[in-house]
Amino acid sequence: MVDDIRLQLSFKNHRKRRKLNALLSLQPSGTDYLLDLWLSTAQNHPEGKLKDMDELDIALEAGWIGDPKQFVEALMEARLLEKNGECFALHDWAENQPWVFYSKKRSKTAKNNALKRYGNQQVTATGMQTACKRHKGGHAPSPSPSPSPSPKEPAVAVPPSKHFKDNTGELREQIETHCATISKLPPKKKFNPWQFVQGCANRKQHPVAIEYVLAGLIKAWPTIGDPWPYANAAIKIESPKRYALDADKMGQIEKREWEELVNNLKAFKERKL
Repeated sequence: MVDDIRLQLSFKNHRKRRKLNALLSLQPSGTDYLLDLWLSTAQNHPEGKLKDMDELDIALEAGWIGDPKQFVEALMEARLLEKNGECFALHDWAENQPWVFYSKKRSKTAKNNALKRYGNQQVTATGMQTACKRHKGGHAPSPSPSPSPSPKEPAVAVPPSKHFKDNTGELREQIETHCATISKLPPKKKFNPWQFVQGCANRKQHPVAIEYVLAGLIKAWPTIGDPWPYANAAIKIESPKRYALDADKMGQIEKREWEELVNNLKAFKERKL
C-alpha cells in the first residue's frame, strides 16, 4: 500500500507552480489543489493514468470547486497534466514518483517472496489461503472433533508426518514441545494437538501463528471448555496476519534498496556533469 509521495525541495519556487497559480488567479496556497490531486492519484491511480476520468472527476479529486475545465486546462498549460489519447495522465509521473508508480508490482513481488518460504501457494484478496495441490478439488473434511466426543478419552499422540516437518520450518521443535505439553494436560473434548498442527501444516498455515496459538492454548487451558473452536478461530486470525507482516517486511527492505539505488544514480549523474 502507498502511504506517501515524493516532493522535491525545488517545488517551493518551481516555475510550474507559479504558472499554475497565475493561470488560476490564485495566491500561493492555490497549489493545495495540485497537492491533493497528487495524493489522490497516488492512492487511487498509482500509475498516474486517470482512466475513465473527465474534467469534473479531476476537479473533484483535487477539491477544486471552480470551473473544472478551467482547472484542467491550467494544469495542462503548466505541463502538470497531459492527455494520452482519451486518457488524462500526470506529467512525468513515473519519473517523479517511482516508489508510487511501481507499488503494485512491488507488493506482488513482496507477497510472493513471503510465501516462497512456506510453499508456492496463492492467497485470496481476503487473505485466506487456497487449497494446496494435495487437497484441491476434494471435499470438505469431516468435522473434528466428532459431534459426540468423549471427554474422558485421552488425546492420542500422532507421529509427525513429512508434510508436518516440511511446513513448520525452524519452529518445528518448539511446536512439538507445545504439543507434548498439551498432551499431558487434563484431556478436553478429545482435542489432539498433533492432529490440529497436522491440519494447519496441510493448509500451510504460518508456523509462527501455529506456535503462537499452541502457546496461547497452554496458558488458557484451565479456563476454556472446548479447545477446538478456540484454536481454529485463533489460527484463522493469526496466520494471515503473520503472512502480511512478512510481506510488509519484504516491502520495507525493497523500499530501502530502491531509495539507495535512486541516490546512487543521482550521485553518478552529478559526477558525470
